[in-house]
Amino acid sequence: MRIIAACVLAFFVTSAPAFAECVTVKYRDTPVCLDTFECTETPQSSFVREICFDAAKSYMLIKLNETWYHYCSVDRTSVNNLLKGPSVGHNYNENFRSHGPVHGPFDCRDHPVPNYPECSCKAG
Repeated sequence: MRIIAACVLAFFVTSAPAFAECVTVKYRDTPVCLDTFECTETPQSSFVREICFDAAKSYMLIKLNETWYHYCSVDRTSVNNLLKGPSVGHNYNENFRSHGPVHGPFDCRDHPVPNYPECSCKAG
């Protein structure tokens, strides 16, 4: 009887749906699941908390304090430079952020925003 109970339990544990972490991005209509992203936490920064990059779609998400923002048509070198500089916050302000009416080089208002399928995800 214990063997049957263990098998039933193993079936339910292994057949449970997988959930990816999902984030709500400012200026984007639908949440994004992070299962295709490479994410890096940035504890050394005073306001940049995490950077996630999907190289296949050249799409970067950045968590500033508690809000996620998106950047489009981003190349791997720019993400690496952002992460490896002496100040992630300074690099972000200089190389990504829009300044007033002048859009930054990766502003999604000027580049196509990639589509992601709806997925089962947990809020993150």
